[in-house]
Amino acid sequence: MATDRVGLPMGRDMDDIVLHVETPLIYSAPMSMCAQRPVYLKLENTQPSGSFKLRGIGNLCRQAVKGGSTHLICSSGGNAGMATAYSAKLLGVRATVFTMAPGLPQPVLKKFSDLGCQVYIGGPVWDICDTTARKFMANCQESGEQCTYIHPFDSPVVWDGHSTLVSEMYHQLHKAGYQKPGAVVTCVGGGGLLAGIQHGMRQIEEWGTAVPIVAMETIGAESFNKAMEAGKPVKMEKITSVAKTLGALQVCEEVVKQSTDMTIISRLVDDKTAVTCCNLFLRDHQFLVEPACGATLSPIYSGKISEYLKGSPEKTSERTDNHSSSVTKSSEKTGKRAGNETDNRSEITYNGSDNPNNGVENTNNSSPEETDNGSEETDSGPIVVVVCGGATVDISTLQQLSADLEVDCSLDRVYHAEEMTL
Repeated sequence: MATDRVGLPMGRDMDDIVLHVETPLIYSAPMSMCAQRPVYLKLENTQPSGSFKLRGIGNLCRQAVKGGSTHLICSSGGNAGMATAYSAKLLGVRATVFTMAPGLPQPVLKKFSDLGCQVYIGGPVWDICDTTARKFMANCQESGEQCTYIHPFDSPVVWDGHSTLVSEMYHQLHKAGYQKPGAVVTCVGGGGLLAGIQHGMRQIEEWGTAVPIVAMETIGAESFNKAMEAGKPVKMEKITSVAKTLGALQVCEEVVKQSTDMTIISRLVDDKTAVTCCNLFLRDHQFLVEPACGATLSPIYSGKISEYLKGSPEKTSERTDNHSSSVTKSSEKTGKRAGNETDNRSEITYNGSDNPNNGVENTNNSSPEETDNGSEETDSGPIVVVVCGGATVDISTLQQLSADLEVDCSLDRVYHAEEMTL
């Protein structure tokens, strides 16, 4: 069989080309100590492209190439672009990615180059990159190219691809002796990953809408939190967080729609907390992840995960110094699945005080109790953290972010939950 210039075989059947892989689900001893209950990590950072994005993006790229496309165009904070570039390389087509200013680190750009992908600055935020990429595609089509726009998160094909991590998780947990997780923790950018998890949950009868999902964002990139508060997608004016891969000004409508009858716990952390957690994770598991993933890790490292799962306190009118807010939206559960009638109420809480230790102590030693929304804290299964990964971070970038945010990231230092600003 003929090969291309780097030795990849050509002329293969599209359905035989492996893009995403099954990722490990591992027990984390240090994070279990923080949470005071079993914590398992779904290591999506071990995907060939460096993040979960390859599941859904690879799905969409394969569909496009099977339909005759020879040029894949994507707008991205980095991860969707890397997944597109990797998929295009294996599928034997061209890829062009538009990313956000000020651009990507040189080591990351080299990865794109090695995959034969062209990368351009499309604008200061993803939404403008999206417009730029679509204009570029229109010009390519006018010149006769068979090209396809690869949306980084708003596509049923992408959601279906991302849902495969839930089916993997189901079988992996069963092998570990668990029927279902006590909760799944993830981050939210444009909503593609969360929508995929929601779709995947619904496909498993034993889980359905009964498993709580903790959805984390950073302050300054909280488009999902604002959507949950409003009950519909809300467009932010700008992105101010360093977690640029969470930088969609507005989440997709699907993720809000899917949240109406599921227990979704939306929480925010500041950039310093997210970057601190990146350093902790590097220390504990030798994995380098980006700030978006640091936000996902924060409920565990802070010890607040149990508090989150016990339900939201009554609404207050105060705002914390670090502007951390939360929205919990859930339905009344009947049996293992939600009934057709839901209360769809949204409880908004603003927690904290001038005391940096406020509410950060571990609260997991108490027995399961009734929550404010009528459900019990789930302690029959482990917490599963989706380690989304990150193709856009390198060690120098993390070091610079840590310096800018005054994070003490010396690996011989003992970190304590009360030092965090959740």
